Amino acid sequence: MNLVKELELHAQWLKDDTTGKRLNLTDVDLSGVNLSGADLSDALLVSVDLSNANLSNANLFRIDLYKSNLVNVNLTNANLTKAILNRTSLVSANLSGANLTGADLTETLLFGTNLTKANLTDSNLNYARLIDTVLIGANLT
Repeated sequence: MNLVKELELHAQWLKDDTTGKRLNLTDVDLSGVNLSGADLSDALLVSVDLSNANLSNANLFRIDLYKSNLVNVNLTNANLTKAILNRTSLVSANLSGANLTGADLTETLLFGTNLTKANLTDSNLNYARLIDTVLIGANLT
């Protein structure tokens, strides 16, 4: 798999869904990848390993990250509006300033996760496990 090519095709698809191709990856190791500022809106990344990845300032609107490994990922100021994050591991992840409005965090592990000033308005946290999670200034309405 050529990630650069896949990202280019996804960018084309976002502009015009009759061209390019939606990013659709399952069981892929993307640990440590730098996707800072990338637009991965509507991408399907199911059971993907993004541990230690940099996704700061990324647009992840409606991304599907079901059952993905996001341990120690940098999601600072990322847009995760309406993201599917159920059954993911966000252990030691940095989501400070992230927008998680309407995100599905059902059964998500949030151990040692930094959610400082994150927007969790209308997010689903059913059965999520928060231990040592930093919620300073977070919006939980």
